[in-house]
Amino acid sequence: MCLIYLYFYTSGRYQDYVPYHWCFLYFCLGEHLPTIFHTASVWLTVALGVQRSVLLSTLVWCMILRLYYCHHHHHHHHHLI
Repeated sequence: MCLIYLYFYTSGRYQDYVPYHWCFLYFCLGEHLPTIFHTASVWLTVALGVQRSVLLSTLVWCMILRLYYCHHHHHHHHHLI
């Protein structure tokens, strides 16, 4: 956005007729691009949260199963002696 202002106002081109494609480009950059990046940022944050949740739940389940297996395995061998 700043580059457009510099292009038009520092060179004095604001007094000339502004072509339609410049106006369309300005509109797209000013209206749609920030919305696209904001939406992408929100969905990336959601995906990171889901990934973290899956990872933590997997680690917790692995720890629970390992503790159960170690306790059960140790307890089983204790009776054999």
